[in-house]
Amino acid sequence: MNSKDVKGISVIAIADGRNMGKVSHIFFDPEARKVVGFGAAESQGFLRPKTDEDMIDASEIHSLGPDALTLKNADEVAGTETTTAMDHLIDAEELNKREVVTEAGTHVGTVASIDFDPKSFDLLAFEVSAGMLKSHRMVSAADIMTIGADAIVVRNSVETAPAEAGEAGRFVVGDVDPTS
Repeated sequence: MNSKDVKGISVIAIADGRNMGKVSHIFFDPEARKVVGFGAAESQGFLRPKTDEDMIDASEIHSLGPDALTLKNADEVAGTETTTAMDHLIDAEELNKREVVTEAGTHVGTVASIDFDPKSFDLLAFEVSAGMLKSHRMVSAADIMTIGADAIVVRNSVETAPAEAGEAGRFVVGDVDPTS
């Protein structure tokens, strides 16, 4: 699942069918290389001020689908006062625009989004943009060497790997075997 598709979906408690708000943040643990939590805020309109954000630990999620994140019950949402354990995490929005370079120092692009498994929440790939009008490519988690505070370092093979058009015009590194 892509982080672009998750932000803004509803958070629903299965027990009572209550809408807890919408996903407002996605929290990523760079050491574990996985999404570990989500922020949820009640919908805000033109005249409605933003309410406090609730935190949802990924382990408490019943399911993450294309239209909603479901929890067994509303009690699985923690208030903002319990979020100090998430202080070392990176908001997916902060990862976006982070520079991606090869280990040899060649600029590949900037992170545009995160692809992760909707069940395990493990990182699958970063969507990387080479520029405003250039195509995007997916850089597999296996090719990511370091997720640093200022840059993402990837293997040199990412720069030279052939890219092939994928879904929605994206290019995926490693989809083509150059020996065949």
